[in-house]
Amino acid sequence: MATDFIAIDLETANSDVRSICQVGLVCFRQGAPHREWMSYVNPRDHFDPMNVSIHGITEAKVRSSPDFPRVAGHLREMLDGEIVISHTHFDRVALGKALEGHGIPGPDCHWLDSAMIARRAWRGLRGEGGYGLANLCGILGYSYQHHDALADAKAAGAVVLAAIEQTDVGLDQWLKQVKLPVSEGPQVSIRANPAFLNGWEAATVVKAAVPAGRHDDDERPRANGSQVRSGSQKSGFWERLARRRRSGAK
Repeated sequence: MATDFIAIDLETANSDVRSICQVGLVCFRQGAPHREWMSYVNPRDHFDPMNVSIHGITEAKVRSSPDFPRVAGHLREMLDGEIVISHTHFDRVALGKALEGHGIPGPDCHWLDSAMIARRAWRGLRGEGGYGLANLCGILGYSYQHHDALADAKAAGAVVLAAIEQTDVGLDQWLKQVKLPVSEGPQVSIRANPAFLNGWEAATVVKAAVPAGRHDDDERPRANGSQVRSGSQKSGFWERLARRRRSGAK
């Protein structure tokens, strides 16, 4: 059953979805996080106090970070050819609007909404919290730092993998299932499985920071706000992945 995908989450500086100030990506391979990447982004825009109160990212924090055009090509390279998970449509729309605003083509990928999966996978979660990411992870027993882009991306991946494990419906089928009415989903009872989800943490213990748009095997800390984390390989993974995608290899 296919369990390879990339989960993404974005944070924004204000109500304009193009004002991206943080990007988090987690590459899942064989049902576990394999590679993580995060970058703060200077949106060249104002920071609304409401947004800052949610994610804690300020104008000062991103002042020396790359702007969106500098990370856009990097994002496209990582997302091309992948199934890309986001919780609700927000991240897909925000990324699309930001790319469009700078005249940059979007990635060639298959988007899949983890909230739409959750609504079809599990019954009885209406009401306060409902199918929100924090509520789902709370029920599943997965702990994370809400409204941090990297942590939220990983949490969206947790929701998808828990849904696959509890419904026995794989990613290929979910790509079709989310187009059908909610009532036609598996609609099983959600159950906690913290051992299954929290057992990931040992897979991502090596941390390296690299400039956005550049990847090499030098793991010395950098000061621009970008981070790459890996369990078994260094930061050249993404570069090798891109080369395989360009050559048509799997």
